[in-house]
Amino acid sequence: MYIRLTSEGVVKEVSSNLLEVLRKTQLQVIGRSFVILFKNKRDILPLGARFLKINTVQGDSEKVHKYFIGGSYVWIKWNFTVSDNQDIILIGKDVSCKLKFKPIIERQNKILRQQNKNMIASLSYAKYIQNALLPSPQILNSFRGSFIIYHPKDIVSGDFYWFYESNNVIVVISIDCTGHGVPGALMTVLVNSLLNEIIKIKQIQYPHEILELLDKNLQQSLHTSTHKLNDGLDTSICAIDLKTGTLKFSGAQQNLIVVSKEEVRKIKGGKFPIGYFPHKQKLMETLEIKLEEGDKFYLHSDGFIDQFGGEKSKKFGTKKFLSVLASIRNMNMDEQKQVLEDTIKTWRGQEEQIDDILILGFEY
Repeated sequence: MYIRLTSEGVVKEVSSNLLEVLRKTQLQVIGRSFVILFKNKRDILPLGARFLKINTVQGDSEKVHKYFIGGSYVWIKWNFTVSDNQDIILIGKDVSCKLKFKPIIERQNKILRQQNKNMIASLSYAKYIQNALLPSPQILNSFRGSFIIYHPKDIVSGDFYWFYESNNVIVVISIDCTGHGVPGALMTVLVNSLLNEIIKIKQIQYPHEILELLDKNLQQSLHTSTHKLNDGLDTSICAIDLKTGTLKFSGAQQNLIVVSKEEVRKIKGGKFPIGYFPHKQKLMETLEIKLEEGDKFYLHSDGFIDQFGGEKSKKFGTKKFLSVLASIRNMNMDEQKQVLEDTIKTWRGQEEQIDDILILGFEY
């Protein structure tokens, strides 16, 4: 909406949409005093005096005024200034709806703020519970060095890790459940319980057998009489026998990275995830590796390599990840952890973290 006044407050120009709001015609407005036009018994406001004061004020100004038009109130937000020839120029916006519903909106915002506060408090407590389920990193003290990089995208995580030691055999597992946040976190609780049953109670230690039972039990757990959930997880399992100096590995859409003195190797896990594709025959295999002193091993979810960043906002990628691990092969595990943390932070820059991040590293 637009209107132009002389320095004395006489209307020179007016837009058609403002005439519609005011329910007046051009003949009723042009050449008339703005003060007289917009002053009536129901809404006596010294509008003219306010606008005419701008003759002595430089720069723009802004005010909201109320008018009683056609039996109801109309609020118009005016931005006004003085032209070079001292005309008063007003640009208006009808804010009636905004002001009319402002109290309602404020009440709703207050409710939403409280609900958000309650939700954050609940998630924070859920994070406390989820962290309590994570195993103690002291189990990894049998290695020459180790580290855990664990960064949930949201407050709670769909990624988690699982350790167990029995008879000089250390089981190290990296798990990436479907999704992140609350759905992923609920899956981690279920999977943690299944792993306890399979490994601690049934004493299954061959990685491919663990995967087979986990796949079967997870499908049974997620199946109801009316609905079958299409959820699952990617995982990699290492069973390190400290007596024989061997490592047994099996994975489901997760890989094992081995860094030795001579090379950096990526050992691929199986192509099928755990939980999905109930009618597929999934071939689980265990690969055995003879350990050499100084060999380093890395299990990881896809959060690190899938993170967008850099100048062209691309994924970090597996190739770059392997290159970083090769470049830090001679560092101890604490130093490696710091380099990886700094690398992904620099790479991400201002980008949003897109997924949970988990990397487990240990040196034999």
